[in-house]
Amino acid sequence: MTVRICQRSLPICVSDVLIKYAKDRSQMFVPIILAILFLGLAVGNSFAQIYLIEGHIKIADKDTAGHISMIFRSFTPLVVDVIATIFLSVVTVKNLQKFLKDMQHKEAGIQAVARSEIAIDMAFNQASIDRENAAMQQERTRMDNELLRELTRKRNNDTLGGDSGSKGRFGGW
Repeated sequence: MTVRICQRSLPICVSDVLIKYAKDRSQMFVPIILAILFLGLAVGNSFAQIYLIEGHIKIADKDTAGHISMIFRSFTPLVVDVIATIFLSVVTVKNLQKFLKDMQHKEAGIQAVARSEIAIDMAFNQASIDRENAAMQQERTRMDNELLRELTRKRNNDTLGGDSGSKGRFGGW
């Protein structure tokens, strides 16, 4: 796996690399080395500022406020960068976790919608089948009634003498 050189500030690079490699525990040496480099450069920068300040500005040995302000001025960027790096790492991890949770909810919602659409399609198909079955049942009932009427008419004709002109079994009416 290659490490791309970050074109942004070192704290952002550290947090980006930490997030990227946190998923793959075997590659954790990369953000650790980068964090050590970051801290080394920041501490070195702070001591370089102290050296430059002491070389150009003479602070009396008994001037405690001057020494404190020099140390504060030299180490404040280090502290701010460390806090910013930690904050970016934590916020990015939390945002990633929130994003993944949101995506899981979205996936569940999409699956529920898909199941609902399938159920609706099945209901429409079942309704169509039920309509066809009802129409066929109605046609069967109509045909049964027609057959029953025809058989009843024939039996009545046979019983009453019908078309033959005879008076029938009971002498006609």
